[in-house]
Amino acid sequence: MVLNPTVSFRVLKRIVNRVGFFMGWPFFLIAVWLSGQGPLHSAPQPDQPSNAANPNQRSSDRRMVPWVEVNSPDSQISKLIPGLNDEHANLTALMHALKGLESWTRITDTVIVSTRPGQTKKLYPHLMRQKPAALTIIGGLKTYNLPGCSPDDPRPYDFSNSQGWAALAEEVREISFLTGTKRVLLENETALKPFHTGKASIDFEKLRLSLAVLRESDIQIWWWLPAILDDSTQAPNRRRDTLRLVEAVRDAVPNSVFLSADAGWSDWENNQSDKARRRLMIETVGESRFRDLLYVTPDGYMQTSKSRRRVCYTVSAAVTQSQRLSEEVIIYPGAANWLDIAKEFARLAPPITNRPP
Repeated sequence: MVLNPTVSFRVLKRIVNRVGFFMGWPFFLIAVWLSGQGPLHSAPQPDQPSNAANPNQRSSDRRMVPWVEVNSPDSQISKLIPGLNDEHANLTALMHALKGLESWTRITDTVIVSTRPGQTKKLYPHLMRQKPAALTIIGGLKTYNLPGCSPDDPRPYDFSNSQGWAALAEEVREISFLTGTKRVLLENETALKPFHTGKASIDFEKLRLSLAVLRESDIQIWWWLPAILDDSTQAPNRRRDTLRLVEAVRDAVPNSVFLSADAGWSDWENNQSDKARRRLMIETVGESRFRDLLYVTPDGYMQTSKSRRRVCYTVSAAVTQSQRLSEEVIIYPGAANWLDIAKEFARLAPPITNRPP
């Protein structure tokens, strides 16, 4: 029952008038109290706006972090991406990345710009001078210069090589210094391919020792791989082995964050394997050290091989999905889509409201 205080006040005044003041004053006081209160029970109001979060409004502590790879800063972008045919095709890879940053700055304060070994000095000094002042840059580095970790490297495969990790750690420190950011991404996709395809193994204990050079710094390492993968015909124990690799890195480098693309494809919630891997990654590394990565393209499809495309996210779908994922969500459009996706995010995503002073 909903008790209307205005009506109650009139009714109780009549009671006071009939029974006299001394007997009726308690009822009178009740009426006075009710007159200042709202309804005792609020009925649902379906015609009023809901308090549920609007999927197009980010909470103040959520951040979308775009990622672009600039592996050859001085090369013309159209030569690096065959078929690219837009008004900016004649820009260098560096200038192409900078052009996108102009749009990204509307919706984020942090962008990942990674490169390959040996390009640090060619990329970051110029990038930092020309980037929008409000943007924080997280630099990054491919790790395929570890022994045997690239297709044309004749050395035996050794992802746990101590000298190789010492050299990478030195470049990580240089990137951190040049960007002024205590976060650096390590991109291990190429370096871990022989391991993921069952062609090579990793000495996990040796790796733990070799990664001590990263643990000793105050730089937070963002890992694009390792991640937990399912078994395959080529690698029948891959789930077990990739889990062991994640645990080895987690233990060796406590100042780590792990990027995962298990939610990177828009159909992931209908895929029990994707959901199980994501859940296991979070359980293994902890929610605070876990970041989702979403693949985003203009048409919602990403080419995963010469003959295969997979359903990923459009910008509008990514904006909505990001509200339900990790506190920071990595947005990966690929270099070919960098400018178009940046403009579309600037148009559709809410402007950033938590930019630091």
